[in-house]
Amino acid sequence: MDKYASLKGFVMLLRNLENDVVQSAGKGVTNIIKAPEGAFDKFKAQANSTLSGKVDLDGLKVMNSGELLKTNIPEREELLGNFILSRTINNISGEAGCGKSTLAMAACTAISTGGRFLKWQAEMPSKVLYIDGEMLLSDLKIRIKKICHELSVNQKLLFMENLIFLNGEFCEDGLPSLLTSEGQMLIELKLLESRAKVVVLDNLTSLLPDADSADTIAMKAFLQWLKNLRYAGYTVITINHMTKSGARCGSVVLDTYNDMTIDLTAEVRNKEKTGNTRFTFAKSRHLSASQKKDFIYRYDDDESGQTFTLV
Repeated sequence: MDKYASLKGFVMLLRNLENDVVQSAGKGVTNIIKAPEGAFDKFKAQANSTLSGKVDLDGLKVMNSGELLKTNIPEREELLGNFILSRTINNISGEAGCGKSTLAMAACTAISTGGRFLKWQAEMPSKVLYIDGEMLLSDLKIRIKKICHELSVNQKLLFMENLIFLNGEFCEDGLPSLLTSEGQMLIELKLLESRAKVVVLDNLTSLLPDADSADTIAMKAFLQWLKNLRYAGYTVITINHMTKSGARCGSVVLDTYNDMTIDLTAEVRNKEKTGNTRFTFAKSRHLSASQKKDFIYRYDDDESGQTFTLV
């Protein structure tokens, strides 16, 4: 048999399978070749009845690759160069005291002012909602003053308008856990009110106080919420602690939906800490190999302000 005859036979087999698909009496998928005539129509009617009111069947469609290529789908925006993109979930992890929040605020300052941070430039200013579940307002105010020292007059105006904080001290009983529907609804409300494109959750330990490393069911529900925020067009940045052994705190499912995971670690030479920080892309879906190479930076902080310098 020549190859064309074989191909013709294969096509005919596929057509037969398509006509004979898939189920018998609601007992699961059966052998599609042996499925009785009309099985597909029966299964479709049963599925429509079961899913009605639970899944938007009219809005749910599949596309082949040709249809997908023809569909007008907006590309992700570069909110801070190719580092922070729109509609992504990003995590920054590191040991206590390594400057996770400081780095996150500096990146958000650049996003909110159309400024530059380390290797990346924001093309235009975007609003950021920064959820802080840990710092006292007095400490937060000191950090904001230091950031303002480094900004031009125009950038300072943008910073004061576009970087919006929700702090635990704003609520008499503290912020509700983001594992609860109340906590999630509160963030969604503030996102709509502020018109922010980016939401920062600093940090997961303080904002998910009821979760532990074994609480995978609750954590999966939380991650589904983050994914829904991404579907809705938001960019999410989470801050997480790292143990001294290098493991990220919390459930093992935490990194499931991340588009990018950054690990910050102290640079060590000859068994001594240098005072610099290593920036590692533990995971990054949108960067090429050359774009996600580790690098070292130095952070300096005094009364006049704070600076990040590539080493």
